[in-house]
Amino acid sequence: MAYAQLAGEAIDMDNGAAPRWRLGGQIELRQGLDILGASEACNFVCALVRTPTTRGDGDPTSTLIRGEIAAEAALGDQFSVFVRGRGQIAFDPVLSFEEFSGGNFTIGRGYDPGVIVGDDGAGFSVEFRGPQIAPIKQTDFSFQPFVFMDVAWTWDDGRPGDPQRLSSVGGGVRARLDDRFRLDVTVAVPTERSGLLVDTPDPRILFTLTTLLLPWGAR
Repeated sequence: MAYAQLAGEAIDMDNGAAPRWRLGGQIELRQGLDILGASEACNFVCALVRTPTTRGDGDPTSTLIRGEIAAEAALGDQFSVFVRGRGQIAFDPVLSFEEFSGGNFTIGRGYDPGVIVGDDGAGFSVEFRGPQIAPIKQTDFSFQPFVFMDVAWTWDDGRPGDPQRLSSVGGGVRARLDDRFRLDVTVAVPTERSGLLVDTPDPRILFTLTTLLLPWGAR
């Protein structure tokens, strides 16, 4: 796989240490290569005589364009809105690793990762973020509440039932201590049945703890 990527960032420079907005994004062109013993396309018939590829109709030499953009803007002095969007267009059926997916880890908190997949896809997340609250003045501890909405679509050319869609809403808090520990806790509520699921998934509680272990004395 060969790829070329263009990325950029911008931030408000007119307000010193309290910027009012920030913006970042990237676009990537990916091209599968038929070199170094790469797998050849293998439909369901050839799978009877040799190891198949991850998708019977997938093309290992497919071409696709993938992009992502994220922006945050202040709403007054205490609140902000954050928007993130992702998308992909494939010119041929792709192998599983290159498919656009929705769910946890991409867009679609509250769903299993990859609950919907497709050659093409698009999705966005919107978060309304509250103020940084520091309840204990003697410590460098603060937390920020937020609410969110995630929506994503995927589709393949000619597949019945396309596009597939998911959506979820929820909220949570992001806490930090001494620039060393960060804890994210999110309650995510799926709002519809997606992919091969029979029913709408139950709400989930998601949490992530990140810490700087070494050097321990660093700030």
